[in-house]
Amino acid sequence: MAYTSLLHKGMKLLGESGRTYIVIAPLVQRSFPNVWKAHHWNNEKDQFVIKHPQSDDSPEKGWPAFRKEMEMQRLFQPAKFIRKMVDVIPSRSDMEPTMMVLEPFEKTLWSARTRRPLTTREIKHIMKLALLGLREVHEKGLVYCDFKMENVLLNGFDDTDPASDDVAIPLRINVKLADLGSVMAPDRGEVTSITYRSPEVYFGKAWTSAVDIWAWGIAVRDPTVLNVMDVLSNGPQSTFNSSKRRLIFIRLVYTIP
Repeated sequence: MAYTSLLHKGMKLLGESGRTYIVIAPLVQRSFPNVWKAHHWNNEKDQFVIKHPQSDDSPEKGWPAFRKEMEMQRLFQPAKFIRKMVDVIPSRSDMEPTMMVLEPFEKTLWSARTRRPLTTREIKHIMKLALLGLREVHEKGLVYCDFKMENVLLNGFDDTDPASDDVAIPLRINVKLADLGSVMAPDRGEVTSITYRSPEVYFGKAWTSAVDIWAWGIAVRDPTVLNVMDVLSNGPQSTFNSSKRRLIFIRLVYTIP
């Protein structure tokens, strides 16, 4: 069963909260879009994201992948650094799935890095809050399993002006993790995108939350996001190359209350 006909521009959806949403357009242009932009019926500026199962989920089994993602959204509803599910569009029949209404975000870290260079202060702020989002997942005994720049959401990132080292600017950026569909308990097997995949996954060994920290480190080291030496080290490259120094940096950020 394909889901391209589930949503279309101008369609009205009634949430469990009693709110009515108007579908605007697919968030990403794909052959089978399952994530759409929408707004409150009487306020076009009050926008949201509507998400339904992907076309390869199993409707005959009740869309198990999507149901699991919704369970994770409910589990992490109180989380500070994970995007919230703000409403649910109930199923109208056994042939149609329930849909999620999610917080909107202006950009991802992936898209922001293409607009202009990020300042050192912005990078530290964004990566710190992303790491705190991972901590919220790990505190539940779970692994995020899909950390990548596309899943780091940003609000308040201004790409219209040249980068500024103003101390106050990074604090205006709201950062949360998106997409809880891959969250699971420690296990073995293939997880995370290839670029961010850790050695134990490649070698077929059991993995833990350490795979998330590895993926976070890959994002930190991406040369299009930052200059590693400038951000993580105030000394020469040889100093930063010490693995002890790297671990100290991660430990300091990861344990901030």
